[in-house]
Amino acid sequence: MMLLQTGILLDMAGIICQYSGINPQETFLMRSNILLIGAGHAHLEILKNLDRFTGRGHTVTVVSPSEFHYYSGMGPGMLAGIYTPEETRFAVKEMTETAGCVFINENVRSFDPDKKSITTDSGNTLFFDYASLNVGSVIPDIPSAGMVNPAFSVKPIENFIQLRKRVLEYCGVERVRLIVIGGGAAGIETASALWRLCSDNDIPSDLTLVSFSELLAGFSQSVRNAVRRSLLKRRVRIIEGSPVKGITDSCAELGSGESLSFDIAVNASGTMPPAFIRESGITCGPGGGLLVDSYLRSESSHHIFGGGDCIDFSPVHLRRIGVYAVRQAPVLLNNLLSVAEEGRLRKFVPQKKYLGILNTGDSRGVLFRGRFTIVGRTAFFLKDRIDRSFIKRFRYGPRSG
Repeated sequence: MMLLQTGILLDMAGIICQYSGINPQETFLMRSNILLIGAGHAHLEILKNLDRFTGRGHTVTVVSPSEFHYYSGMGPGMLAGIYTPEETRFAVKEMTETAGCVFINENVRSFDPDKKSITTDSGNTLFFDYASLNVGSVIPDIPSAGMVNPAFSVKPIENFIQLRKRVLEYCGVERVRLIVIGGGAAGIETASALWRLCSDNDIPSDLTLVSFSELLAGFSQSVRNAVRRSLLKRRVRIIEGSPVKGITDSCAELGSGESLSFDIAVNASGTMPPAFIRESGITCGPGGGLLVDSYLRSESSHHIFGGGDCIDFSPVHLRRIGVYAVRQAPVLLNNLLSVAEEGRLRKFVPQKKYLGILNTGDSRGVLFRGRFTIVGRTAFFLKDRIDRSFIKRFRYGPRSG
C-alpha cells in the first residue's frame, strides 16, 4: 500500500513538473540541510554564493559568535589606526539573512559528528546533513595564578578594538609599559602596530617583544634581519629563547628567571584550533585540527568539511595563514554543493610558494616569496592594495553596525 501511495505521489509530482517547466530529475534530488560552523575567510565564497544552495532547495544555517567577520590581514593596521574597524570587516549576518538563510549568533559548545549535530552555548541543538568548519584558531592562555585573561589576546581580531582603546587611555600619562608575547608574524605585526599607535598619539612607551624561540623562526634570514632592524630602530626590546612561564596583572615571569613589569600585555604566543573539535572524537591531525584530505573533507566523517586555521591538511603540512584559507574558499563552495547533489569533488592544491607581506607599522612592509624579499614603502603599498581589494570583493551591506 505504501509503495502504491508513493508511486501515485511521484506520478502527480511529475505531471506538476511537466506543466510548470521544472525538471523532475532535479526536483527529486535529495535536498540537504547544510551547516556552516564559523564565518571565516574559507567560508566567504560560500556566503557570497548562498543563492546557489537556496535556489536548488537546500537550506543553509550559519553559526558564528559575531555578526561581523574581521579580516586578519588588516587587524594590526586597525590597531595602529591605519584603518577603522568598519573598513576591515564583512557583514556576515546580513549576507546570510538576505540570501534567505538562518544566522545564529552563538559559539559552539560541543560537536557530534556521528549524530550530525552541534550544541551552542545557549543549549540549542542543531542538526545537519553536511557541515563545514571554519572557526579559526585561539591563543592558548598563559598560566596566570588564577587570574582570568590578564593579557589581551590577538584572537579574535576584534580584540584589537579594545586593545587600542586601552592604550589610548595612557594619553597624558608619563609612560606606558607594553609587552607582546610571541615572536611569530602576529607578534611582530602587533608590536609594530603598538609602536605606531603610541607614536601617533604622543604616548611615551617602553615596548618589549618576548619570543619563546628565535624571532620569526621558519622564515628566511633576510626577512628576519629586516624585521629585527625595523624593531630595533624603533627601540623595541627583543628577548628571544625565553618563554613566559606565568603572568600576573602587572608582571611576566620568564623562563630565564627575569621578571618584566608591564601595564599592558598582549598574547600572540601561537594558535591552536578550538577545543570542541578535539573533544568531538572526530579524527584530528598533529596540530589538533580537523584532519582533512585533499578535498578538504574529514578523513573520518565524509559529511564534514573544513578550511582555514581549524584544520590539519593530511597531504602536506600547511602553516596557519590566511592565504591558504582564501584559496580553500572556492574548493569548499564546489565540494559542499557537490556532496549535496552527488556531483564531482574538487581537490585543493596548495601553492608551494606564497606572497606574504608583514606590516612594520611605519607605512613600510617586508614582502617575501620564497627567498625573494623587498623591504620598504612599496611593500606596504602593495599590501594595502591587496587587502582593500579583498575587502571590496566580499563587502556586503552597510559598513557600520
